[in-house]
Amino acid sequence: MSHALSAIDLALRGDAGGLSFLERTAAIYVLDAATTPGKLTTYGWWNFLNDALNEVERYEASSSPPDLGSHVRLLATITRRVARRPPSSDRRLIGTCLANASMSHMHLLASPEIGQFLVQNNDEMRERNMGRIASIVFDFSFYRTNSIRRSAFSDPVALEQFCGVVAANAVSTGPDAVKYLIADWIVPSIESLPPYAVVAMMSHISIEAMGKGCPVGTKAVIQSLLETVLKKAVGPLMTDALRESDGGYSVLEIRDTAPSGAKMSQRIAALSFRALESWCRSTSTGIVQLRQIFSSTNINILETIADAMYSDAAIVTDAVSDLLDVLLDFCRRDSKISSGLDIAQSLLGMMKHSNQLDLAQQLTSENRRSKIIILSELVSAIGLQRFRFSERQRIGDNAVCRCLARMAARILLEAEDDIKKGSMETSLDGIFDLLFKAMSHPSLDVSGIALEALSAFVHSEKGLSTRLLPLLQGKAIIPFHLVSGEDINGFEEYRNFRERVLNDALVACYEGCGLFFLESCCSAIEEFCIANQSSHLPYQFEAA
Repeated sequence: MSHALSAIDLALRGDAGGLSFLERTAAIYVLDAATTPGKLTTYGWWNFLNDALNEVERYEASSSPPDLGSHVRLLATITRRVARRPPSSDRRLIGTCLANASMSHMHLLASPEIGQFLVQNNDEMRERNMGRIASIVFDFSFYRTNSIRRSAFSDPVALEQFCGVVAANAVSTGPDAVKYLIADWIVPSIESLPPYAVVAMMSHISIEAMGKGCPVGTKAVIQSLLETVLKKAVGPLMTDALRESDGGYSVLEIRDTAPSGAKMSQRIAALSFRALESWCRSTSTGIVQLRQIFSSTNINILETIADAMYSDAAIVTDAVSDLLDVLLDFCRRDSKISSGLDIAQSLLGMMKHSNQLDLAQQLTSENRRSKIIILSELVSAIGLQRFRFSERQRIGDNAVCRCLARMAARILLEAEDDIKKGSMETSLDGIFDLLFKAMSHPSLDVSGIALEALSAFVHSEKGLSTRLLPLLQGKAIIPFHLVSGEDINGFEEYRNFRERVLNDALVACYEGCGLFFLESCCSAIEEFCIANQSSHLPYQFEAA
């Protein structure tokens, strides 16, 4: 391997020298006055990146290319970090480099035009690399598997990281660059671009725009582009990917080499939901506002979320769970604003109301009604997943079970106030059945998520305590496979679960049905007293 890939290879092997070289190359510039006598050049990360990309392409053109997937991933990861550095910072670093070298090469740096020339060369190198990376991520050939050999650039993780490089560069350059990239380049050409690259780019642009160091005006541009991006890019690509993800392979379908084995359409769907989540987070958009944005299109966002719940890919259901967390968090914020306006209205009493307050209260009342309708639809949608939950548990798909339990718990807790007021417009049987199935799941992660949600309703829902208590008593008994002490980490995890989550749930059940609680415990002790002797019997007594 030549110098660039050799340095990356050493870093991948954990060599301190290789790691140090990459770190220093990404952080500083050095002056090269020896390679071409009389002609000064600077060398930094953009020069290194150009050399590395050349080397990768040269190796892949050979008859038996080595596996460079890990090298490309590391290259993309470091390049994204460097791309977060604004061009002005690059120019200052070059100025520092020239100042440090001026003592030994003063005769070569006497003219100020030389410094300007070196800065201009570096700016051009950065732009050339960005154009090169953009041509890679928007090249359809890297998304097909009809060729015998697969390029290192075809790795979905590397492609996503390279999309993040272009996004980070646009954000660090300034709001005009972000607007040009989205409104003047991607959106008008969306039909001729790979869907994976588009949703990855959109996701990373909004993520980078939430950074504390992004230029002034970036968040305003993101806000102004919200509807355009969701309606013309993220929304259509999300629905198309969901349609293909559970069917056959499309023309561009590739299967990831990772253990998850996710199809490309599933990756596109997951990235679409990630993009939707990051744009909603960066613009403080809640689920009511999101539904209004899509109301002028043929996309029903609630139906799309409900369809995604049926996905067998954990990356999709996990992305939907994260999206619901963000949307419902902003929904809760809006509810607090509504409560504040109600308090202000009551405090005014007989005083003359202002038009602004009346209008604000009217809008929040409409949002409150919309929220109840939306939560009712979500409760109904997640309740239908109770049958799939049992199916996924039977085949050992703990990841999807965890995501379904997480969605159900989050929706139920968000609707807690409306449920207690009797405002919900749908039955709660489905979502409670799903959470009880999750409560019985052998995974502590899944059962813990469900238990925290169910514990909040033992006082308000009649009969919930008596239904939940037998399950809690079973969970209180230390599992037989943990008694031997071989699985120390598993035992510690169970102990934390029992002392925190399970203990709080048992206290809530006692407060909800104290007499039944005591009778049930006494009955369990009597049963254990007449049971046959076994090595596990002391642990059953201890739990009772």
